[in-house]
Amino acid sequence: MFEKVTNCRVCQSQILEKLLDLGNFHLSGTFPTSKNQVIEKGPLSLLLCGDCGLVQLAHQYDMEKLFGDNYGYRSGLNSQMVGHLNDFVDEVLKKEELTPEDLIVDIGSNDGTLLSRFPTSFKSLVGVDPTGPKFKKYYPKHIKLIPEFFSAGKFGEEKAKLITSFSMFYDLADPLNFMKEVSEILDDDGIWVMEQSYLPLMIKNNAYDCICHEHQEYYCLSQIKYMAFKVGLNILDVSFNNTNGGSIRVSLGKRNGEKKDLVNSILNKEKRFRYISTYRFFINNLKNNKKNLVNLLSHLKNKGKKVVGLGASTKGNITLQYCGIDESLLSRIFEVNEYKFNRFTPGTNIPISAEKDFDSADYKLVLPWHLKESFIESEKDFLKKGGKLIFPLPHLEIIGH
Repeated sequence: MFEKVTNCRVCQSQILEKLLDLGNFHLSGTFPTSKNQVIEKGPLSLLLCGDCGLVQLAHQYDMEKLFGDNYGYRSGLNSQMVGHLNDFVDEVLKKEELTPEDLIVDIGSNDGTLLSRFPTSFKSLVGVDPTGPKFKKYYPKHIKLIPEFFSAGKFGEEKAKLITSFSMFYDLADPLNFMKEVSEILDDDGIWVMEQSYLPLMIKNNAYDCICHEHQEYYCLSQIKYMAFKVGLNILDVSFNNTNGGSIRVSLGKRNGEKKDLVNSILNKEKRFRYISTYRFFINNLKNNKKNLVNLLSHLKNKGKKVVGLGASTKGNITLQYCGIDESLLSRIFEVNEYKFNRFTPGTNIPISAEKDFDSADYKLVLPWHLKESFIESEKDFLKKGGKLIFPLPHLEIIGH
């Protein structure tokens, strides 16, 4: 299922230094149908490349297993994420001169939420995602779905005016080759917009739950610029947002117009992330966060308080496994994704139920903590009745009267 990494995934250097070892984890994106079902385990260790500075998993995992039938994440189930993707499409339609005839490709299209925001007059919308068959029913009929891993060969001589890849570029075993293939199908006047977790913000927000088997790389802008130069792409714009614990959005293209001052300013700030010493504070914070969360849940249990979970997420499963939180501390997790109903969390065996079946609790532990605003809004009645929400990250926080 996995093999040790001996060369940097970006620059092929063999100078790889051990950065962090969280331990062995059950595959966090797999939700077993019974407590007895065997879920494979694999180490979650990070390496730091001594040449290009990339932080990456120390092991390479089988993508077919990670993104097969067990994969359950759906963009369209959370209003905050839907709003984020909708805002992006609205913004790009204003900035770019796109016509209904232009080819628009979303790589890692999931349930089609992003592409569905484009006007129905756009007739060349294509989603590429190996989980496609599972989510095909959510795609409008005018959107074409390629239910496979991305390959430039699927597009022949066609050129795309807009390519998007949200929260997937860090999942790649060979990101440089991927970037090369994207460049092959990108129109000379086209734009590729990528967005994924940003290492400096992950460190700032103590977002250790970003470290999972699917996420092979943890990027700074410097590695993206290194690869872009190799394949002949320019960085046209860079911005940051709070999505998924802190993300970077990079616009790339073949045309001129690289924002050199902006890029150089960011690269200068990133230099310290090339040194192991930068990460000591983060590693210490993980241990303290684990201790504080477990102590809180144990204290509430001893006081006879009922605590349940909200959101059976892949990242949440990292938190549960790292902290050793099982059914004895968290009686049940409530979820909106019907695929996960009546299943269990991997390794910790906490039962998962439909959110509509929630009856009562004193506290709810919000595992997708990065969707904080959305959960405070959706749980306002629970809070009004005296309930409290626990957010484990970026620091332990209890919200309620």
